[in-house]
Amino acid sequence: RSGLPSARQYLARKYGELRKQIAKSNQHEFEQAFEKVMHQLDSVNYECAGLAMFARSFEGGRFFRVLQLDVPLRNRVTVDYAPDIIPLVMLQHNYGRFLQASISADKIEIYESDLGGGTLRSMAPLRSASSAESRLATATHMLERAMRANRRFEVIIDGEQALMQAVYNTLPGQLRQRVIQCIPRFASDTDEKLKNIGLLTHKRYREHLALHGLDQMMSNGQSIDRIVTGERASLKAMKSMAVSELYIATEDVDINRFSTPVKNDYKALIGLFCLAIRQDTPIKFISGNKLTRRGGGVACVLHEDVISYQVLPAKPGASLEMVA
Repeated sequence: RSGLPSARQYLARKYGELRKQIAKSNQHEFEQAFEKVMHQLDSVNYECAGLAMFARSFEGGRFFRVLQLDVPLRNRVTVDYAPDIIPLVMLQHNYGRFLQASISADKIEIYESDLGGGTLRSMAPLRSASSAESRLATATHMLERAMRANRRFEVIIDGEQALMQAVYNTLPGQLRQRVIQCIPRFASDTDEKLKNIGLLTHKRYREHLALHGLDQMMSNGQSIDRIVTGERASLKAMKSMAVSELYIATEDVDINRFSTPVKNDYKALIGLFCLAIRQDTPIKFISGNKLTRRGGGVACVLHEDVISYQVLPAKPGASLEMVA
């Protein structure tokens, strides 16, 4: 079920379950934080598809943050010393930022896609153009200007086959390299369908790019010595600030298979993601290969200037110091 009423019911049920599992010394902190979340839900009328709330009571300093999202989230509560940002990072992967240009005989529209929402950035009519050449020049100029203003974004183009292909061919070579897909628009296609195709195309492109980079490193005998696998070993390397890239196999990060309070392997993932964000370490998602499967779906690449690094096996039952 979706919507705020079902979210309130879910939270009320989870409160009763979690309170029994929280140590008595921490129950007051837990109750204060939970009370803040419930009060916020009761007093504010949110009009969004999803909500993420982070709450902390007295210990460590009061903290409360609400993020309103354009895409829904599965109901979930995590109690831990570090904020569980994994669902948000996964959302960012599934609904990454890119430009999508929709071209028809009437107009060209350029949208910025971010977390599932599409924002119209620019639009120009094409029907009034005096000739086919003028229509092509107007569409190409607008797309080129948008791409130069957003240099870090990949681009997807959809539209009528002939005009779309002509615009793509007219783009300068460097800009054309950033176009990852041209999607023909048919009469039965809706804007929503093309938007969803664009989202899926962009996600698969980023996974393929990350996997290709990791495979190249594995084929290099010297580079493979810089790869560490497994949640705990990667967390230790991250704490040492020795990591340049973090790789996550998407099929192994199913956050819904973990119970609450979280298990040790998920606690290690929380620590990894928090440290990666704090250290501005790129998090790259891949569809999985032998390396990440052997490492429990997690691998990291050490900085080139790390001369030697030894990962000691964790002792059975050893607890990990979490990052707040």
